[in-house]
Parts: sequence; C-alpha cells; structure tokens
Amino acid sequence: MKDEPGSHSWQDLLRAFAIEWLLLCALAVLVSLVVTGLRHVEAVRSLDRGVTDGIMRELAKARLAGGQAQNTPRYIFVNVGEETCRLWSEARGEACGSGFVTPRKALASMLRALVGANAGRAAMKLVVLDIELAPQPADSMTDSELCAQTYSVAASIPVLAVRPVVTEVFDPARPIARPQPSIFDDLQCNGHALGSPAAQLWFASPLLQPDPDNVVRSIFAWHQIRSDDATERIAGFGLLGAALAGGVDRDNLACLFPGSRHNPQDTCKAAKPFTLAHHHYDPLADDEAIARILFSLPSDAATSTATGYSYAPFVFQTIEAYELQQRLDETPQLLDGAIVVIGGSYAASGDLHATPLGQRMPGAMVHANAIRAIAAGNFVEEHEGWGWEALLIGIASLIGAIFHVAGHRAHERLRSPFNHLAKLGFAAGSIFLTVLVVFILGAVHALHSLASGTAVAVMSPIIAVAFEGMSSILQVVREALSVALAWVQGIQLRRHAAPQSASTADGRKGSNHE
Repeated sequence: MKDEPGSHSWQDLLRAFAIEWLLLCALAVLVSLVVTGLRHVEAVRSLDRGVTDGIMRELAKARLAGGQAQNTPRYIFVNVGEETCRLWSEARGEACGSGFVTPRKALASMLRALVGANAGRAAMKLVVLDIELAPQPADSMTDSELCAQTYSVAASIPVLAVRPVVTEVFDPARPIARPQPSIFDDLQCNGHALGSPAAQLWFASPLLQPDPDNVVRSIFAWHQIRSDDATERIAGFGLLGAALAGGVDRDNLACLFPGSRHNPQDTCKAAKPFTLAHHHYDPLADDEAIARILFSLPSDAATSTATGYSYAPFVFQTIEAYELQQRLDETPQLLDGAIVVIGGSYAASGDLHATPLGQRMPGAMVHANAIRAIAAGNFVEEHEGWGWEALLIGIASLIGAIFHVAGHRAHERLRSPFNHLAKLGFAAGSIFLTVLVVFILGAVHALHSLASGTAVAVMSPIIAVAFEGMSSILQVVREALSVALAWVQGIQLRRHAAPQSASTADGRKGSNHE
C-alpha cells in the first residue's frame, strides 16, 4: 500500500517541529537553573524591579482613579512641606535646613484644629503622628501643650505616635532596636492622661529598610522589632495602624504594645492570633514578622505631570500644614471619616525614601501605604514554584519551533537570495514575538497575582528562544556569505578565463597566417 502524496513531508515537518520544541524546552530549563541561581545578581534584580515597579504604578493609577469603594477610608496627608518649613523657620528666625525642628506651637495648633474638626462631626478613623516628638529642654512648656493636645485628640480618636528606633544589632529576621525618647515618656506629659481613661494613644516603631532578600526594589519589609527581652515586642507600624482603623480588639493589641497601655506594669493575657482583611496574624509566629506591602498611594512627587499620575481626592489628598485651619474653615467636612497622617516632606528632614511610586516619598506616606495595604490585605508575595515558569517555557518554545520550521520550509521553496532573507526574517520574528508574548503574559499574571519574580520567570524562555534565533540568524548570514563568496569567485574565474581564451585565439590566427 502506497503512502498518500505529501504524507512524508507532513511527517517530516511534525518531526522537525517536535525535535525543535523539545530542544528549546531543554535549553530553557537549563537557562532557568542558571537564572534562578543568579536571581540575586544586581543585573537580574534590576530587571525584576523595573517590571514590578511598572505593574505597581499601573495598579496605583487604576485604584486611585476608580470609583470610591464602599467602606474605604480617605487618606489625608497633612504635609510639613518646603513652603510650610520656610514659613515656620522664618517666623523663628531660622533656616529650613538640616537640623530644623518642627515648632511645638505649630504642631499643637494643628492638633487643636483636629479636635475642632472632629467636634460634632463624623469621627476620623485614625491620626498618625510621624513628626518630631523627642523632648526639647528649651520648650518644656510647649512640649506639655503638645502632649495635652495629643491626649485631647486621643480621647475619641485612635492616635498612633511614631517612635523612631536605633538598631543595635542588625538582623533582618530578629533585629534588636531601642525606641528613641519621646515627650510621652515624661511624667508631666503622662499626667494629662489621668483624667482620660479612654485615651487611645498608641506607640509603635517602624523599621524601614529595603529587604535584601526581596527581588523587588523598595518594598519595605515590616519587621516586628524584638528587644533582647523576649517579653517585649513592638510590632510592625503598618499592622498596628491597620488594626486600629479596622476595629480589631484593642485589649488583644495591648499585649503586643506594652508601651501603649496606661500602666505598662499591668498584666494582660497573652496576645491572641487575629484576622485582618482575610489575613491571619499570629503574634508568636516568626514568619509573621515580615509583610511586603503593595504601594497604592503616591506622594506629591509621584503625582507630578512628569510621571503622569492622577488621583481621586476622595482617596488621597495632601494639605500643607500651614493652611490646615484655613482649609477646615472652607470645608468643615474635610476630615470626616478620614485617616489623617501628619508628617514632613521637606528635603532637610532626611525622611524621603525610594519606593515603586516615587524616589522621594515621605516616611509618613510610606506608613499610610502600609496601613492601607495591610487593611486591605494587599501584599506582594514571592514567586515560588516552577509551574508558571514551565508554562511560559512551553509557550515560548512553541513559538520558536513554529518559526524555525517555517523558516526552513521557506528556505527550501524559495530561490537565492530570497530564501536567505525569508529564513532570516522568520528567525528575527520568532525572537520579537516571543519577547512580546512572554512579557505580556508575565505582566498580566503579576498584575492579577501581585507576585514578584515576574522578570525572573520570563527571562528563561526568552533567553532560550533568543539564543536559538540568533544561532539561526548567524547560520543564515554564514550561508549567505558563502553563496556571495562563491558568486564573486565565479565572476573572477570567468574574467580570468576570458583573456586566456582571447590569447589562444590570436595564437591560432598567427599560425594560420604563417
């Protein structure tokens, strides 16, 4: 029985396709092993940073430009910016430079404005004080006034006071840190709380540092700061803020923050695990010490026209500190139900950080991002497992094999030099299409899963197909050069043969003449 016409050609094509696909898959797996081992090399990390940062910026724009979600609080950033710093420093005969200390009277005035705005209106959800609260001996009376205003706000609204820390032993997993002194350590200041047993003043110390084990740049790791005494623990600042804004049991939180209790000597039951935004927290588990957050609130630097950001005022709004009272007079409902963050963004503050949404994000806005991310359960998880990478390898190898077989088919059917051009075009097209498809799939996957390691996962199949494609291109170029060289040599031989033929003919004519 004879085979049908063309059956061998299709069998040959399928065999060539299968061989090429398997070779590409094997090459991509080999590349994956190498890339995985090099994922902490700066060149690989920088690629992953760029991809993930771009994804985060798109998420931020989508969330800030969309409609207001139900039960989503607004964030108001009361900013001690360059203009506020200039006005306040000039009023004191100083310069807004390094070492400038925010005036106590100005801070007390802002807190007084918050108390007035909250009276008879919808209560603010949380007030975050990321401002200079260290004792100032020359301003003991104004320190006392600031303390009194703080407790006045805390009588009805949770107030979260940032206590900077000094790290004594650097260990990303279990750092030992000491909180810096604060005006709230003074007995005179604590006296203001005696008549306010319901005061909701909380303290926490964030340890802001880029996590060296994370492939994404500037995803701040929120560590639980552990002292050398295992019974004392200051939990992540973002976790505390999100818990206060989300209505977690305060008595349970007090066990995590002994410095936040009215009498730190009071005993309390052991801190119990709790759930916040569908994420389970166990205070005794070491793996809960780190939470990589998704940034979605840009700072002023990130909302400039240069980066094309736009944000909805009902989600995020910045108010210069010096004009807070004026804005409240114009819009009394401005702070209703909002999370108010008071901090500084002037250059001399030394509190500007690089994040995916900007190179100069104030520390107060980093806190706001942490609170919003933890309250919503938006975390950035490491890409783990080979399932997704294996799928990308299969897709990339499929594209490479199809173009490889098509290029050889075109090379067999066309004449020179078109056969070389066709094969060259198919090889280049396979590289271009592979890069485009794999990167789009990687970006879409990361966009929906919030997973880092995106670029690491897409590099392996792209490198494999690019390697094979470049090999095909070099082979075609070599074949074309060989054909061109043979053609040039043929022309030279014909030119050399022509004069010899003419000389022989002349010799014959001469002989005949003789």
